[in-house]
Amino acid sequence: MTPKSAFIFRSNLTVILLLLGLIHLRIVKADHYYGGYFYYTFVSDKAIEITLVTYTDVGNDRSDRDSVQFQFGDGNKGFLIRENGNGAGEAIYPGVQKNIYVGTHEYLNYKNYQPYFSDNFRVYDIKNIAAGKSGVVSLRFDGVVPVQDTTLYCYNSSPRPLIDPYFFGKENQRIEINFAYHDQEGDSLAFELVESKGSNGQAAPDYLIPSGAIIDSETGHFTFTPDSKGKYAFAFEVKEFRNEELIGKSQTDFTLFIGHPDYPSLTTGNYTVSESKFSFTGAGQQQFYFLYQHPNGDSVRCQLASSLSNYPGLNLIQSGINNATEAKDTLTIGFNGDDQFNGYLPACFHCTSYIGPDSVVKETIPLFISIGARYTADCEVPDLSIVEETTPEIPAFTISPNLFDERVWVNVGSDYESLSLKVFDMRGRLVKAYDRLWAETLKLNLSSLS
Repeated sequence: MTPKSAFIFRSNLTVILLLLGLIHLRIVKADHYYGGYFYYTFVSDKAIEITLVTYTDVGNDRSDRDSVQFQFGDGNKGFLIRENGNGAGEAIYPGVQKNIYVGTHEYLNYKNYQPYFSDNFRVYDIKNIAAGKSGVVSLRFDGVVPVQDTTLYCYNSSPRPLIDPYFFGKENQRIEINFAYHDQEGDSLAFELVESKGSNGQAAPDYLIPSGAIIDSETGHFTFTPDSKGKYAFAFEVKEFRNEELIGKSQTDFTLFIGHPDYPSLTTGNYTVSESKFSFTGAGQQQFYFLYQHPNGDSVRCQLASSLSNYPGLNLIQSGINNATEAKDTLTIGFNGDDQFNGYLPACFHCTSYIGPDSVVKETIPLFISIGARYTADCEVPDLSIVEETTPEIPAFTISPNLFDERVWVNVGSDYESLSLKVFDMRGRLVKAYDRLWAETLKLNLSSLS
């Protein structure tokens, strides 16, 4: 058998593992992923339809992909096919293309799975990832899907967003982003800023959430005032709760370009909304007043992104006016007291200001509605504490992550019959030993080591 690695000399192999100072070189890839997310819907008891949305560089040929590979969390992967823009994607504003990929997968067993999307083309030179690392660290976002017997457990589909975010801004100017997530089953949603991940599911090297970045835990409204130019990576997790128990979660990843020379760094507009959060305590009607102005805009256009029509107990009447530099709207929302859902539903305004022949600014103005009555689902929520773990795809010879806290994946290749692995400290003392290992990729628990 011909060895595949310079580290492998014979079939019965001893590997001396130095957990400090391992350098792993990778080839730098083109950068074109600005962000993305996915959501799922069950089409049968064990089969799901996955919808993956990615935002890519409209001018990069490698962004123009008819299909992408997706990991379903059970050890299987498959290709999702791009469906929007007649299968060619669509430019949603200057510089950014939106791609929607769809596919189905059937699981063999009832378990909780962690499907994910990962690819090599994360943006270069991100400020809040270790210097020089973002261009060689894969993008990844994942979720947890409970595939359970629906005669015993609650059916669930994941929450989905209504708004495409805008990724460009300028230093010392407040940025507001909201994807307007909503849940079809009426589950309550909770949002949290988390670490951007690499392909193995661990945080990107030296990832830090920038100071001052905040997300509203109830509505997912993200705000950030950058104090310097550059690229910033962000990720947030959406958790859904039913009967006050966790029933699913997913992650979104996106990049902000602040003062970037290739994109216009434009002043944002001003807005007023009478209330950004409102809760009905009973049947009744409430009016909301909205005004958006952009003094430099040649024209302004605002659209309502809302999921209220999904609920027959809610009624919405809209009266809006758009003109050259401002948009006004009055929303009258009525609640008949009969419907039930948990958490907040979006009724956000998505405003576009057109400035000159090529420049566009997009902004999201928050408005979220809840009701005092909470529903209790007549089903049992599955326990999500145990999730099927997929072995990450990492090249030989690799330790990932490095550095680590408690557990580490080690990939040693496949050209051996039995493996003995020894761990030494920096003084050369043997601190851990493993014998007769039979896997190409191993997960070691080293939490007992100081």
